[in-house]
Amino acid sequence: MAMYNMNQEVKRIAELQNRTEEAVAEELGLKKVSYSDGCYWIAWNRREERAVIAALEEAEDAKIRAEIRAERLATFHWIKEKGDWVVAGDFEGKIVGDTIVVMKANGSKQEKRISAFTESGNAYVK
Repeated sequence: MAMYNMNQEVKRIAELQNRTEEAVAEELGLKKVSYSDGCYWIAWNRREERAVIAALEEAEDAKIRAEIRAERLATFHWIKEKGDWVVAGDFEGKIVGDTIVVMKANGSKQEKRISAFTESGNAYVK
C-alpha cells in the first residue's frame, strides 16, 4: 500500500491560514501515524495526496490575494462613486495637479495626476 508523507504541506497550510496542523489535517481527512522514526500526516492514496496539494496551492493563492488587497487598500486605488471611477486613499497634503501612484485591483500601478476632488474626498485623475 502506498503512503505519502504530507508533513510539509500540512505545516505550510497551517502557517498560511494561522491554524493548527491538527485542524488542517482533520479538514483534509488525514490521520497522524507514528513510526519508530517519528509521526507523519499520511495520505493513503494519490487522490488524498492531490487534495492536500490542491489545498496548499489554494492557501498560497489566498495569501497572495490578501497581500495584494492589503497593499492596494493602503495606497491610492480605484473605486466607483456615483457612477464614475475615482481614486480613493489618503489625500492629506495633496492638491490638484499633484501626481500619485494608483494601484489597480490586479496589483499593477499607474501614475496619475489629480484633476479635482469629489465631495466625499476622493479624487478625479487623468
